[in-house]
Amino acid sequence: MHLQLILASLIWGLNIVVMKLTLISVPPYHLAIVRVLLSCLVLYVIARWQHVPLTVSYRQLPGLGMIGLLNVSLNFGLSFYGLQLLEGNQVALLNTLSPLIMCLVTWQAPASWASLALCLFGFYTSIHYDLSVFQTGHFYILLSLACYQLSLARIQKLSMDRLVISFWSMLLGGLLLLGPAYVLEGWAWGSFLSLSLSQWFWFGLFSVVGFALIQLVYIKAGNRMSMVAVGFYMNLAPVFTYLGSLIFLHERFDIFVGLGMGMVLVSLYWSKKSAQRALSS
Repeated sequence: MHLQLILASLIWGLNIVVMKLTLISVPPYHLAIVRVLLSCLVLYVIARWQHVPLTVSYRQLPGLGMIGLLNVSLNFGLSFYGLQLLEGNQVALLNTLSPLIMCLVTWQAPASWASLALCLFGFYTSIHYDLSVFQTGHFYILLSLACYQLSLARIQKLSMDRLVISFWSMLLGGLLLLGPAYVLEGWAWGSFLSLSLSQWFWFGLFSVVGFALIQLVYIKAGNRMSMVAVGFYMNLAPVFTYLGSLIFLHERFDIFVGLGMGMVLVSLYWSKKSAQRALSS
């Protein structure tokens, strides 16, 4: 199970690298819509395979629509625009701030204040101790993380199967993306024709097939392991994004970014151990 979780985090981390490469040819909202609709198809197949009914009542649709707005429309839209403006290693370091964003939007105390402080210091190190480097792309990514964490907080309040929530939030969130796509980018569906076969292959492998694998692994892991352990492996995804940016995007290695990522890894380990001690006490 541990190896499967590491593989899922690897796929999720490299997915950002694939998205960044694809955004060179396709506008952000159009790419988000296609990715969401293909993800819906994958979730539908998984639900049929596991015999999970996807029917919901009309009264449940507004709540699912709000999750779709936060988790898909705003999260994907903002993050894809941020990906266009930033290097992959910068996006990876920003994604390591997810635990901090979660604490801020849910008003929950972290499992370990020391690990959170180390994570922040690691990020501060990665930007050379200079907050003036922040630009529009950084704020897009941070806002997308806030929307994502808010959606997770709302999901925890629903007593529904996780597959059902994912399918309907993806579908409704994808439909909500159509308006901004037309207003901000026009109808640019022809841009997908400019993608090479290799780009389509990697997009399908990491964003479609990979998405299916991630869903199955996380659902299976949630039934066998504590959410503390699962969360630890999920938070490894930015590390793989960082490594993928160096290897596939040929981004320059920065010793400060490397040191910052090392601190983040240590902080994740501390946080996991602190949470496990809290559960066992």
